[in-house]
Amino acid sequence: MLEKICDWLDQRTGYRRLLDDILMEPIPGRSRWIFVTGSGVMFAFVLQVITGIMLAIYFSPSSTDAWASVWYIQNEVTFGGLIRGLHHFGASAMIVLCVVHMVQVFVYGAYKNPRELNWILGLLMFFVVLGLGLTGYLLPWDQKGYWATRVATGIMGTVPLVGPHIQTLAQAGAEYGNLTLTRFYALHVLVLPGALIGLMVLHLYLFRRHGVTTSPRLSPAQLAQQEMFWPAQLFKDTVFMLVILGVLLVLAIKVGAPLDSPADPGSSYEARPDWYFLFLFQLLKYFEGPMILVGTVFIPTVGALFLFALPFLDRGQARSLQARKIWVLLFSCFLVVPLVLTCLALADDRSNEQYQAERQRQLADREVALDFAREVGIDSHGRIIL
Repeated sequence: MLEKICDWLDQRTGYRRLLDDILMEPIPGRSRWIFVTGSGVMFAFVLQVITGIMLAIYFSPSSTDAWASVWYIQNEVTFGGLIRGLHHFGASAMIVLCVVHMVQVFVYGAYKNPRELNWILGLLMFFVVLGLGLTGYLLPWDQKGYWATRVATGIMGTVPLVGPHIQTLAQAGAEYGNLTLTRFYALHVLVLPGALIGLMVLHLYLFRRHGVTTSPRLSPAQLAQQEMFWPAQLFKDTVFMLVILGVLLVLAIKVGAPLDSPADPGSSYEARPDWYFLFLFQLLKYFEGPMILVGTVFIPTVGALFLFALPFLDRGQARSLQARKIWVLLFSCFLVVPLVLTCLALADDRSNEQYQAERQRQLADREVALDFAREVGIDSHGRIIL
């Protein structure tokens, strides 16, 4: 009976041929653990979609109800805190996995002819992922997300000529308010995920067209030893996905997604962007006044243009790191400089007594807000239970 159903479906969909094309793809040089990075990014995205849909069922994209709806999800919805924790830490995991995958692609020289477009599509996906992180950070409408997003959009506004228009478009007017939240919500759940899915489909199509890029260190004899994607590589990919899920579950259960006190536009708050934009915040400390454009526009733009132009600058056929020393050095700068700036930003905050005192006040305000919500209770509509 089951075989007849499968035959019926195959006659109408051709799914067996599709599965055969996917699972029976030959891998020159056999399966390897290094190839799991791309599957890890895709798994993290799927997890974000699933948990995001679950959160959207209860979330209220309104400046008056957003914080209360997030509190309700975290404290009243069954497994709500776990789902929100997975979504929160999954966002950071996706950014980390994108960078790891980018490094793997660079090391193997997989940006070279004929894979230039796949490299560009990967970069576009990375910037969309950063956009998802930025837009999602505001949605709880708490102090940290509100003020951190104001810092980020303020940086947008420093871009010459178009900056103020981009900032106004992003925040839906001259000031932050309900339309800002709904606009970020639309970007976060509709526009950016749609763009990411489209780019991902093109990325996978080109990957399938050109095949796996093997390690430049493999000999012709090793490359001749082929292995199908099923079952060895799929097993490795599955193990890596389970490791990602396990780490995220531990973080969601043991640490939990943070929720600051409700956003108060009239208050003073020592704002910091999330960790993946912290290097830009630190960079602004070195370029103040008339030089601010160097930190907000010039350096980030040069870095992004270098990445996009890399396949056309490094046009040699050699893929070994030894033969690409200059490009290895420049690409390493792209990785090391933001990492160092991030560490410096964290170190500066730890040694800044004024910031630490302000942070303690912020934490106290958060506890007051959370205690009040626990005491009075909040219903599924974000209203105080009387």
